[in-house]
Amino acid sequence: MPVGDYNYEATTTISGKKAIKKGKFVVHEIKLESINTVADHQLLYYVSNTTNGELFHAKDIQYLAEKINAREDIKSISFVKKSLLDLINLKELFFLILAFVSIEWILRKRSGSY
Repeated sequence: MPVGDYNYEATTTISGKKAIKKGKFVVHEIKLESINTVADHQLLYYVSNTTNGELFHAKDIQYLAEKINAREDIKSISFVKKSLLDLINLKELFFLILAFVSIEWILRKRSGSY
């Protein structure tokens, strides 16, 4: 159940009498990983055998890398996300172009070659 406070109410009729029982209980979060922080190698060995896997110890880390590289079913996957951005939505670019056009107009107006 999700963590939180819960209220309950149970009603029944026994021999024509209505019986009601009310109560409440609290569900707390339990982090099982923090209870036992020591690796259970027996369990890891059992899980690896029942799932057609392998168990590697820290001293076998080089052998693990070789086993991973030797497998054909493990392939690199890359993702590409393309995103288009309309230039009309870039306010900074709009004001920069507006500034250049304004400066050009002012310079042409001053020099008389407008």
